[in-house]
Amino acid sequence: MKRAIAILVSMLAVAAMALAQTAQPSKPQPKSKSAPATTTAKPKPAPAPAPDSSTSQPAGQAPNAAPAMNMMPAPAPEMKKLTDSLKGHWMVEERFEVSPMMPNGGQGRGMEMLRPGPGGLSLVSTYRSMEGVMNGFSGEGIINWSPEEKIFKLYWVDSMDPAGSLSQGRWEGENLVFDSKMNMAGKPMVMRQTISGIKPDSYTVQFEMSPEGAPLARFMTFQYTRAKGPMMGGPGMMRRHGMMGDHPGMGKDEHAPPPPPPAQKEAPKQEPPK
Repeated sequence: MKRAIAILVSMLAVAAMALAQTAQPSKPQPKSKSAPATTTAKPKPAPAPAPDSSTSQPAGQAPNAAPAMNMMPAPAPEMKKLTDSLKGHWMVEERFEVSPMMPNGGQGRGMEMLRPGPGGLSLVSTYRSMEGVMNGFSGEGIINWSPEEKIFKLYWVDSMDPAGSLSQGRWEGENLVFDSKMNMAGKPMVMRQTISGIKPDSYTVQFEMSPEGAPLARFMTFQYTRAKGPMMGGPGMMRRHGMMGDHPGMGKDEHAPPPPPPAQKEAPKQEPPK
């Protein structure tokens, strides 16, 4: 009997200990060391597409640079005809009629240089009178073609008229005629300048003037001959008279004959060794 009681007590004690262990809160487990964070690899950029040959930029040009636009107009046929006819260096025989401006008339000699202006859109004139009644006279002019008005315009300034003048010109057959208005001694005057007989090596300029409303009267005629050599004056004489400068074409005469080739020096003859 006692033995049975002892076994029962032992079983109760074991059951009590098991209940006590299940009632105790479980201890927190130590945290495990986390693995070091790995850097996420960035995706590689896709290769740039090959440039299109139709839109690729020229070498040395900045990207996205707009292509240069050609804004330079070509000379009008009227302007080109005038420039091709008159450009060059010219010697001038001056003849003055008896008139209120020249009571005794007279003669003289001058020179004129005509060269294309910027882009060939104009013709630039430089005139000097060297001998005679107008010795020392000088003038500068620019002729251009107005495509809107279909006329030539001649802007002229010289050493006698501080106001200058503006003439309008047109082709009349093979002649080029310029008309202008001005005031002389307080009176309105009209003047006409006619360029005629245009040839490769010569042409004539006739000047007419009258009070406004009266018939025109000739008062001056200039005969032009192309300067080709030292006997005619040529570029050398023009340079001495201050008509040459650092301008394209001012020192060239396309109609002048080409210079002779330089003389060839003969090499010294070598004697054969004795």
